[in-house]
Amino acid sequence: MCSYVYSDPKHYKELIKIPSKIKFIKSRYSDQSRLPPSEKNLLKFLEDEKLYFGYANYWDAYRLTFLTHERFIISPRLGEHIRYEPYDQLVKVSKHPFYLFRINEGADQKILQKIYEMENNSFRQKRFGDKLVIY
Repeated sequence: MCSYVYSDPKHYKELIKIPSKIKFIKSRYSDQSRLPPSEKNLLKFLEDEKLYFGYANYWDAYRLTFLTHERFIISPRLGEHIRYEPYDQLVKVSKHPFYLFRINEGADQKILQKIYEMENNSFRQKRFGDKLVIY
């Protein structure tokens, strides 16, 4: 899907509507078998909540996008290297992106601390192992 977006940008608007219009085709050979149980639960939660677009650190973003066969499009957060611009564009135009943090990682801990200090902190959150989803 994203390579098509990259090759013909005028179709962005139509492609953004795809996740809500169709049920995604699941691969015959699931790469999700490579995921620990906490990440499988995380992906099931995202699916149940219809959260298909989000931000995470560089490594989690591309790894989870790849292992889910682009069912979830996750882009690195602001300030991190964007390796594939079409993913970032799709997440930017999504209505309600989620944010995935690693609770035990130093940089993520600093960001989470700033979020918790915000006056109007009305975000919902859910923890899966060492990961926290804010949506």
